[in-house]
Amino acid sequence: MLIKDYVERRVKFRWGGVGGEDCTTWCGTYAFMLTGRDPAEAFRGTYDSAEGARAIVDTAGGLAELVGPLLVGQGWRRVQQPSTGDMAVIRTLVDFEGSEAAESNVSALCFGPLWSVLGPAGPGGIAHRKAQLVACWRWSR
Repeated sequence: MLIKDYVERRVKFRWGGVGGEDCTTWCGTYAFMLTGRDPAEAFRGTYDSAEGARAIVDTAGGLAELVGPLLVGQGWRRVQQPSTGDMAVIRTLVDFEGSEAAESNVSALCFGPLWSVLGPAGPGGIAHRKAQLVACWRWSR
């Protein structure tokens, strides 16, 4: 599947990746479709709220610390210069709960000049200049 097709498909937002996706399980599903291995498998379905997601991320020491080892263990390698199809953790403004937007780390896919992220309204793009790259991984075929 081309990344263009993946980021354009309709997805329902659901914390925990059951009956829909959140930003991190959405990236995990992309990885699964690309590689046949799901880096989100260990935590998919183990939470159903922002608080539950935060607890998992906090226990790991951060989002990059949670997903990085899972990706590397499945054949992804860390890179400094993102390109289309790479998976990343970026820091950007988010508004998941309908409150005031706040900066947060989120999982994202590099899609040309944009980061594609999944939020309550579905997949969307964030310009590179509006997001700070925290960490990025590329599938090592």
